[in-house]
Amino acid sequence: MEPDRSMERTREKLALTVSLVSGVLFLGTELAIALATSSQGVWADSWFDLGETLFLGLFTGLMVFVREEVRRDRVRRVFTVSKNLLLLVLLLVLIGQNVHLLLTGGHRIDPRQVGGMEAALCLLALGVTGLLAHFAQGARSPAVRSEVIGWAIDTAGCGGMLLAYGLCAWLGGSFPWLLRYGDSFIAVCISVPSLVVVAGMLRQSLTHWPLSPGLGGQGSLSR
Repeated sequence: MEPDRSMERTREKLALTVSLVSGVLFLGTELAIALATSSQGVWADSWFDLGETLFLGLFTGLMVFVREEVRRDRVRRVFTVSKNLLLLVLLLVLIGQNVHLLLTGGHRIDPRQVGGMEAALCLLALGVTGLLAHFAQGARSPAVRSEVIGWAIDTAGCGGMLLAYGLCAWLGGSFPWLLRYGDSFIAVCISVPSLVVVAGMLRQSLTHWPLSPGLGGQGSLSR
C-alpha cells in the first residue's frame, strides 16, 4: 500500500509541476496578447489564469514541507476550496466590468489579430490538458483533477474565442457594431460558463470537506 501511495505522490508532484510551468508560460503569453490587443476577452482569461497559477505555485511550495499524509490531504482540500473561491470572485468582477462596457459604448479591437494569437494558445492548452489527463488516470488527488478541469476550461475558452473573433473579423465589414461590442460580449460569454463550472467545483469541494482527525473525522485521498 505504501509504494502505491509513494507512486501516487510522485505522479501528483509531477502533474502539478507540469501544470505550474505550463501555466506560467500560458499566462505570460496571454498577458502579452492582452497588452498588445487591449482585448477584454483575453484580459478575462488572463485574470482567471493568474488566480490559478498563483494558487498552484503556493500549493506546490507548501507540499514540499508537508510530509504526513493526513496533513497533505488537508492542504489539498484547503487549496482546492481557496482557489475556487478566488476564481469565483474574479469571474464575477470580470462579468461586471464587461457588462459595464457593453452598456457604455464598448471599444474597438482587431479581431483577426486576437484570433491568430488565440489559435497558438489553444494548441498549447490542448497539449497540457491531454498530458495532465494522462497523469490523472487512476489518481485520487482532487488537486490534479482540479488542474485537468481548469486546463480543459482554458482549451474550450481558447477554441471558443478563436471561433468568436473569427466570426467578428468575417462579419465586421457588414456589421460594424461587432467590432465595438463583440470583444466585451465574448468576454461575458467566456466568463459565465466558467463561473458555473467553478461554482460547481466549489460546491463539490465543500460538500466532501473532511473533518480533521482531532474532530472525529479522517482525511483520505479516496474521498
